[in-house]
Amino acid sequence: MKALVAAGLIAVTPLTAMAEGSTSVLFGSVNVGVSWLDTGVPGQGSVTALDKNGGRIGFRGTEQLWGDLSVGWWFEGSFEPDTGGKPTAGFNRRSRVGLESKRYGSLYLGRDFSPTFYVLCYTDPWCLTYYGNTSQVAMRNIRVSNSIFWTSPTLSGFQVRATYGFGERTVSPPTITSSSAGDFLGASVTYRNGGLLLSTGINTLKDNFGGTNRDMAVGARYTTGGFSVMGGYFVRDDETNGAPGNSFDKTRATYLGAKYVRDVHTFSGVAMVVDQEGPASANGIGLLYQYRISKRTSLYGNIARMSNNEASNWPLANGWGCLGGLCGGGVAGADPSAVALGIVHQF
Repeated sequence: MKALVAAGLIAVTPLTAMAEGSTSVLFGSVNVGVSWLDTGVPGQGSVTALDKNGGRIGFRGTEQLWGDLSVGWWFEGSFEPDTGGKPTAGFNRRSRVGLESKRYGSLYLGRDFSPTFYVLCYTDPWCLTYYGNTSQVAMRNIRVSNSIFWTSPTLSGFQVRATYGFGERTVSPPTITSSSAGDFLGASVTYRNGGLLLSTGINTLKDNFGGTNRDMAVGARYTTGGFSVMGGYFVRDDETNGAPGNSFDKTRATYLGAKYVRDVHTFSGVAMVVDQEGPASANGIGLLYQYRISKRTSLYGNIARMSNNEASNWPLANGWGCLGGLCGGGVAGADPSAVALGIVHQF
């Protein structure tokens, strides 16, 4: 009987109290709504469906070692809240473990966000979610696997992030001709001073033929009271475009956003201009209204549009993907648009 009582006490004991100096937290979010997307492609029409803009669940925690040194871990996976399914197995969003110190920063091993992701997240009003966000034209290598991640402590407002990723590939002609294929190197610097934030970063990825694919970003944000204004500039530059001798024109994106918070209401928007060397260009706009009904739950309305010229085929997607598999991209001159009404809950 005593054993049963002890087992019952252990079962109801919070995970955060299981070990002295150790904390573990279960967390996540669910974002789902009804969305309508017009691909802008003649004959393809539109689709209305229960759309997902991200479902995630994970565990994170720390264990105190000595002094200010601790072990930290973060394992986070994704799922589709409209079906209950998951796009990939395991902790595909973040999977890392390492050491943390207030004096020396943090050093993690595993899978996590790349340095340039943070530049865009800090200066995009929605941190790369919802229809119309900047990631649809700007960001690749949002997450990096098989990598070492270092984040410095904040000194005089400055913080540095650096990442090195192992390609883990062997030379196998004709598809892989470089021993450095898949190797990743990235770094970013962020400065904070009151309501001002400045950030810049670069990601480099070696392709299968020894070429270097680069993502470079710079952004800024200023907040005063409930109002924030932000913007940035992004460049994608590929040396080989998938095969020796190929060239890929640079893609440049300039974006400007704003956010206003008043009580339980949040109004925000972002506009962007995309240009490739050559005739292709596009511009996009996204607007979002959020109404907070509790500390962790909000209702929202989202509208966005991407306008392509006759040589451009940029898609319109939210932070999760394309509604019904239709992004409106792939057809030059298509002008996709979207409207979404939904609910998001964080736990």
